[in-house]
Amino acid sequence: PGLLFAGLGGTALGLPGFGVAPAVRLGVRKEVGPIGLRVRLDYLGKSVNDAGLRYDLAYVGGAVAALYPLDTSRILVEAGPELGYGYASQRLADRRSFGSSFLWGGAAVMITAPAGPIRVGVDAAAGVNVMRLDFRTAVRPAASLSLLALWGF
Repeated sequence: PGLLFAGLGGTALGLPGFGVAPAVRLGVRKEVGPIGLRVRLDYLGKSVNDAGLRYDLAYVGGAVAALYPLDTSRILVEAGPELGYGYASQRLADRRSFGSSFLWGGAAVMITAPAGPIRVGVDAAAGVNVMRLDFRTAVRPAASLSLLALWGF
């Protein structure tokens, strides 16, 4: 009924020249009636070269998903809507820094299977980020994929 998880993966924030950054994911999944409520926290960092503009970006964010079971056999497959919030800070070579909040909305899929005393799985999400980009509000596609180890409680 409850799982703690940790994983590594990649995240695309939808920023120009950003691509995919390595990410660390921590979270918990708990059954609430017929759904699995999943809360995740992510951290990522990357050095970026956007058409000659070099900067370091760090992002911390989290999201909540309501996951509905699609297959409850030995391999559990769940999917559902996800909403989240994050904050990214950008530091230029001259030490100037900028920051922006990110609102996230999309769909999440979690696939897990037993592997001895733990479960292993994949946690994926796709949707959009709403952020400030070049002093304007921008809506950009975004996605993440993490490989997880999960421990029951």
